[in-house]
Amino acid sequence: LLQHITHNDALGLKSIKAVLETGYEKKSPKRRMLHGKFRNTDGGRAVVKLPDPGQTPGRLGSMLDCNCYIDIKEGTPGLKEGDIVDVILL
Repeated sequence: LLQHITHNDALGLKSIKAVLETGYEKKSPKRRMLHGKFRNTDGGRAVVKLPDPGQTPGRLGSMLDCNCYIDIKEGTPGLKEGDIVDVILL
């Protein structure tokens, strides 16, 4: 919202690719945004994990210590550990 109001692209969210450290077996017939914990490894590899694989929109505890959203595209049959995912950094 601030980026749109101020026309300042520097305020925009950054999206990157990262390796998923935890699987997520639930099918996603619609686009889904999951809370995640992003970090760079000592080797410079971008990784992300789900702090709570059973998270739901009303479960605020899954947001604790999260610093990103994992953007799961619609039609995804589920994700496995090691899959490359889109991450939106907060």
